[in-house]
Formats: sequence, structure tokens, C-alpha cells
Amino acid sequence: MRYELEVDTFDKAWLVDHGYVDETGMPSKEGMTKLAEEAMECYSAWEDLRAARADASTTSDTWLRLTHRLLDECADVIQAACNIASVCGANQRDMAIALYECCERNRRRGRMGR
Repeated sequence: MRYELEVDTFDKAWLVDHGYVDETGMPSKEGMTKLAEEAMECYSAWEDLRAARADASTTSDTWLRLTHRLLDECADVIQAACNIASVCGANQRDMAIALYECCERNRRRGRMGR
């Protein structure tokens, strides 16, 4: 499976105004905490979906709603991570290189096919 994603980051002025950038121009503790919060919300959505799978009375509507919630939370994690990369000054090329290197590391570790 391969995903091609296009992510617009938040406006840098908005991030500054809302405390996601520290006085040095780098991601603040609040910004990093936001990423962690989004990851925990994603985990919580996964727990709910997993519990529903074990419940024989789960309806298809509930399953679809919980799956959609998990995907929404995954998207929030991606958004928060891209906002941090933007604050750090990363551009499209920087992210492409970082994602390529991540992919190569995972291939070397046997996690992905060629």
C-alpha cells in the first residue's frame, strides 16, 4: 500500500500566536505536546475499534464510525507532525528526503517489501 499525501501546514503566524513556536523560532513544548496528544487520541480511537471488533453486537454502522474516527485521528497526527516540520523550516524537498530515508531504514529492517 502506498499513500500520496498533500498536507498544507498551518499558517506560521497562527502557530506563533497560539504558542506552538518558542522565542527562538523552534517548536515549543506546547507544539510538541500537541503532537503527543494527537498520537494518544489516535491510540484511543484504535482501542475503541479493537474493542468493537471483539464485541459480537457491534453493528456495521458502529464499525464504520469507529474506523472513520481512527482515520481522522491519524490525519490529525500527520497534520501536527507536518506543522512541527514547518516550524523547523523544513520544505517539500527536506520532507521528501526524510520520508525516503525512513522508508529505506524500514526496508533494511525487513518491514517493507521492495
